Amino acid sequence: MLTFPQKIAHQGAFTALMRRNDLLASVYNILSKVEKPEEQRQLPRSLIQQLLGLGLVDQRIAVSLDSRISNFHVSSLQSEAEEAGHTPESYLEWKVSRDSPEDTVLWMDKIWSNCGSHTIFCDFVCTRIATCAGRFDVEGLSQLCRILHLRDYAVDILALHTKLTDPISQILLFLEDYNCETVGDPQSATNLLGTIVMFLQSTFSRFKIQRKNFIVKERQLSCEYLISTPKAFSQNDVPPEDMGTFSAWQKTLFDSSSEGIEDTILRSTHPKTLLRLSSTLLLHAIGMNLEGRIDDETLNNGVMYFTDPVLNWTLVSVVKALLQEIQRRNFDARKHFEVLQSILTSQSCPNAVILLCGPLVLSLLAKTKQKEGPQSSSFNAEATQKVISEVLGTNQAGFVEGLVSTSRYAAWRNQPKQAIQDALASARAGKGPFIDVARCLKVLAPTRFLELLWSQLVVAAGVGGSTEGGKRLAVFILTLPFPGSPPLFPIFINTVLPSLISHIDQLPASDQAVQTELLHSILTSLFTAAISTEVAMRSVLGQQGPVLGQHSSVMARRLVTELRTRKHSYTSKSLSQRLSSSTSCVANFPIFMELGAPTRSS
Repeated sequence: MLTFPQKIAHQGAFTALMRRNDLLASVYNILSKVEKPEEQRQLPRSLIQQLLGLGLVDQRIAVSLDSRISNFHVSSLQSEAEEAGHTPESYLEWKVSRDSPEDTVLWMDKIWSNCGSHTIFCDFVCTRIATCAGRFDVEGLSQLCRILHLRDYAVDILALHTKLTDPISQILLFLEDYNCETVGDPQSATNLLGTIVMFLQSTFSRFKIQRKNFIVKERQLSCEYLISTPKAFSQNDVPPEDMGTFSAWQKTLFDSSSEGIEDTILRSTHPKTLLRLSSTLLLHAIGMNLEGRIDDETLNNGVMYFTDPVLNWTLVSVVKALLQEIQRRNFDARKHFEVLQSILTSQSCPNAVILLCGPLVLSLLAKTKQKEGPQSSSFNAEATQKVISEVLGTNQAGFVEGLVSTSRYAAWRNQPKQAIQDALASARAGKGPFIDVARCLKVLAPTRFLELLWSQLVVAAGVGGSTEGGKRLAVFILTLPFPGSPPLFPIFINTVLPSLISHIDQLPASDQAVQTELLHSILTSLFTAAISTEVAMRSVLGQQGPVLGQHSSVMARRLVTELRTRKHSYTSKSLSQRLSSSTSCVANFPIFMELGAPTRSS
């Protein structure tokens, strides 16, 4: 609950916001692309009603913003449940167990449009996931994952109202311990399990979750087998503990005398092991075909097993392994192209597989146009591309194809530079810049990335116009903690800054002044943002340790020491003078006052 002063401040801010017609017009413009006109008109009224119901605004404020608010009513999940004689939780349980996918989409759309129902929906989903996972109820968990797959916003609701890693952890624990040893119908169980696996893969990809290890009930669980392309081994390199499983599945899938996938092999194979070996099984079979050890019919029959619901949940790793092998062979891989087409154009290839792998396939097909490409009469690039475009949608497919076909498709080492340039261009245009720092740091070492960032900031400053956007971007990159990435704030102060000062000192006088001003502007904002981040993390999360790798006070002392040791540096003297005379810097970091004091003679 808000305190009285907080409520007054909130109401004042909300009233001011609702009277900013220019901002609301921008919101409506964005919503017009995804919402129906009548739902757009209801949005402000619905928002006011929800805040009124939660006690965040008074009736007087609500009526002053919308005189019709008292007569406005949107059917909520709670009211629907009461009319049906249920609690919200039992009502959702009833709907999940009986409705068809079409009916489910309808009531999920209603939940999405009524934000007052989001918390109830989130609590229900999280509770049901924990219950099904704890009971090893593969049917109930699979059903819920399939429902969440129907609409992207279903998982968006979870991400807004809970830590998404919590339900993910529960499902990972389920996958770790589940097997088909005792189930009555292992083929159906494996099919249901596949829905759960593909839901996790889609969630990891869509939310760019880079975390590879989760701790649940004092157990450390790895999700790398879900998010990384498994290494395809040669038969001689298959780990000894997996050799028996590999041989059994190889004979089942790619032996002309095989009678198909029997229950026995499904009961004896852990799903994680099958997922890990799937790409090796298929690539090894293609190699056997090229060597003449199995014929085309045997290979094609085995590929059909992979598109069957019993195994099609392994196809994300299979397709990615095929793409890697095609490129490793410099596109001289006719049989691999044919198998790729068979998988992607199969009626039973899950949409989730195409959504996750489609952009990679389109990129590969675009590259084949620049080379000789596959010389196979049975491979139809246009048919494969059409299937992918139908699933991705024309806009996304067109974007991927346009990106690949233009000069902006750079080698992977140039991607950080392009990302920085795009973010700076957005900042100059007054738009919200975006940059995936974690991805950039997978390409470049942190020091090299920060040096590149500085060089691009200097270039952008020379283009003309305000440098405010570039400064804000730099401060964001240096003061936002990125999970799994090294802290950039101390690296910048300890390693990059000294070399920048030396570099600026060697420039012509005019360039020295410009770059020193830019560096001072960034440092001033950087330290202010750093201490604000530390205070926020300490107040909200109780985190006492260094949020940004080292405490800002330690970094301030390190900067002062660095500047005072460079007695004959123009850049150092200029920064010292500016920092020591900055009211905000000295107020937060009194040590900066030492920069204004004369140094002692030895």
